[in-house]
Amino acid sequence: MNEQREIISWVDEETWLKAKAIDITSTESASLYGYGRETAFELACRKDGKTESRFKPNERTEIGKEIENAIALRAARLFGVTIRHKNEYMRIHSARMGSSFDYEICGIEGNVIEDNRLRQAFGSMGPGLLEVKNVDRMVFKNEWCVGEQPEAPAHIEIQVQHQLEVSELAWAVIVAFVGGNHIEIILRLRDQAVGAAIRHAIGRFWHKLSLGEYPPVSLPEDIDVLRQIYGYAEPGYILDAQENDDINHWIDKYIRNLEAEKTAVDNKQTAQGNILQLIGNAERVIGRDAVITCGMLAPAEVKAYTRKGYRNFRVTKKSQ
Repeated sequence: MNEQREIISWVDEETWLKAKAIDITSTESASLYGYGRETAFELACRKDGKTESRFKPNERTEIGKEIENAIALRAARLFGVTIRHKNEYMRIHSARMGSSFDYEICGIEGNVIEDNRLRQAFGSMGPGLLEVKNVDRMVFKNEWCVGEQPEAPAHIEIQVQHQLEVSELAWAVIVAFVGGNHIEIILRLRDQAVGAAIRHAIGRFWHKLSLGEYPPVSLPEDIDVLRQIYGYAEPGYILDAQENDDINHWIDKYIRNLEAEKTAVDNKQTAQGNILQLIGNAERVIGRDAVITCGMLAPAEVKAYTRKGYRNFRVTKKSQ
């Protein structure tokens, strides 16, 4: 397909977020396949304006942004290429599909320290995308595959193919900065069949949402979303559900789990009490199957804050 791509240059955060709000972006499309950081139901509720995003910038994300440029520049030096910060939002208007990007490889420069893969890709296919991921060493070990057929986690693979579909570039490289001191790269060619599948999934999502049809709720993952949606209780409204088998089934299940939870807490506290009597004032205990860390924490002043109103939820078992 040769639809016109709309390019929105960076102006400010608010303009950027408004542009993204009307599309499914490259960091969101994995949710349509069950691999995203939010479920498809949560994504639909947020896009439909029923809920707000639960993901807020924090110290970890801010630090990640600050070191991202250093990682990209290091990779460019290692592999003998030049890069530019691809600080733009690109979208396919008809598909309501968009993407922001990290960097674009735009040239060849310097001496190759590692290998020629990026230079060869640029030489044969022209500019490509460079996507930076700062990865914990254990996460990399458990969730990434390296070797003859390397693979990033599914949500990253989907993200990159989404970006290639929107940008129409032929290739990309995923740069994983592992454990703060090692770089691994994964080259990806644009797969037009995968891009078309992502586009189709996005079109289906928007079509169903326009009809008021939401993806199925995933529990327990969507409990916070449901708490937002059903966050208001009408004063004085009493629902007589004594004859509603569905409601009573879940009330019974809730009570059984509540009782099991209390038993588990009691058992945990009993175990903790017995451990404390046995270890005395030790700061660290090496057990056969576990290590206990129980050192002192310095005093800290907690500033007062105003708690927002919220809907209470409590189930009390009737006396027999």
